[in-house]
Amino acid sequence: MVIAKWNFAFYVCSTAFETFVNDEHLPVVVCESGLSREELEKISDRIVECLLEEHSVRVYAVVVCPPGSLPRHFKNGRRVLHAMLCKKAFELGRLAPIHLRLDTDRTVFNVAWGDDLEGGIWKSGAAYENAWRRGDIPHGGAPQHTGMEQVAEVLDEQTGFDLTKFTNITDVLLWRTAMRPEDTAYYLMENRNRDPKAVTWLKFNSKIATVANFLKSKGVKPTDHIMLIFPHGMDYIESVHACLVLGAVPIPVQQPETSSFIKEDINNIISIVNDLHVSHIVVNNLSEETLKSKQVQAIIKQAFPGNAGSKFPDIINMSKAPKYAKMLGKDSGFLIDAEWLDPKYTALILIYYTPDGRRYCVKMGHDTIVAQCRTQKVTCQMKSQRGLVSCMKSFSGLGFLQGVMAGVYVGCPTVLIPPLDYISSPSIWFESIYRFKGMLLSSSYFHIPTSDANMGGHFSKQ
Repeated sequence: MVIAKWNFAFYVCSTAFETFVNDEHLPVVVCESGLSREELEKISDRIVECLLEEHSVRVYAVVVCPPGSLPRHFKNGRRVLHAMLCKKAFELGRLAPIHLRLDTDRTVFNVAWGDDLEGGIWKSGAAYENAWRRGDIPHGGAPQHTGMEQVAEVLDEQTGFDLTKFTNITDVLLWRTAMRPEDTAYYLMENRNRDPKAVTWLKFNSKIATVANFLKSKGVKPTDHIMLIFPHGMDYIESVHACLVLGAVPIPVQQPETSSFIKEDINNIISIVNDLHVSHIVVNNLSEETLKSKQVQAIIKQAFPGNAGSKFPDIINMSKAPKYAKMLGKDSGFLIDAEWLDPKYTALILIYYTPDGRRYCVKMGHDTIVAQCRTQKVTCQMKSQRGLVSCMKSFSGLGFLQGVMAGVYVGCPTVLIPPLDYISSPSIWFESIYRFKGMLLSSSYFHIPTSDANMGGHFSKQ
């Protein structure tokens, strides 16, 4: 660029581009110069005035950088500044300017201006209204106001008791058992048997106490990391609550499916065992059969050859738990200790995977579990008289919250539908909604296309 003005000529290696700021396209000049800092101010002023008078271009910014510091490319056999790369570096703040000149008065026009009534136009409602009436602020509708509703109490519909007084989900379960022991806590729907299997609060409580007593006899202690490998069902849910009353940290993992991916699934389990220092693995008959298959055992023996300090955790089959006559509470001693309610105490760990296969773990305390259940009840307006119908995998995320925890907190019956049964026969989902007056319905996005195909395109025709 050659600038000749006021009988002064000099050569500057420069480029120009426009940047989008505040809904306006503003021109920017970037150049290199080796002159002293005192001369740079004069040069930048003359660049702005020259472009305005000669080309009627109002320059928003002039950025002067050291020689050789800006990106270049070959054009017509010469190395010239690369305008797009300079623009990108300018917007990302990666330039190293030695002088910067901004001219906002003659370039930026959609910024509100006017009388400063109370120390700033954005600090006063009167100033805003005054500027809006004068047209200083573009007419874009009413201003947005953002707020947050403070939930003072969450009442149980059947008793009127404030659920916010509970500090953990186990106390809620004990209270449900004492108030309505014969009400249904869970319905287990299966495609093979259309008659649902009902589990009352009393039976649910008794089964959790049985599993907790069995795990305690196998050496499970507070703060132990316990991996739960189960298919979708009541055995898994009871084991989660049993670990909570023992102070152990459950780590839910879905049972590996017998397929070409079983090697990858077992390697993921082995990686979790090593990273989280898992002491025991709890299973039922189905998952134990999978773990003790020849293919899986070969993979485990390769990872844990049996040397000192290299041992696969002990496997506990909760299906073999002997009968236990006591319930959760003071009689059995299975209660939540006060020290476990500390927010720093880890109650459970959930495993998540990114689309590219990376694993990350999320620790949750008892306060977080109760807070998320409270949010579900308030946000979704869940009622204890209406069923919660879930066919999602309940090992992490929303599926875990709604399948394992939310029904206990709200006091509504949770209808569990195995995901594979839902995919093969989606009508069972609609039948459950109608039968149990489902108010909150959850289904995985990835299951809908397969279910749609099995129903002859019913969803897509709606």
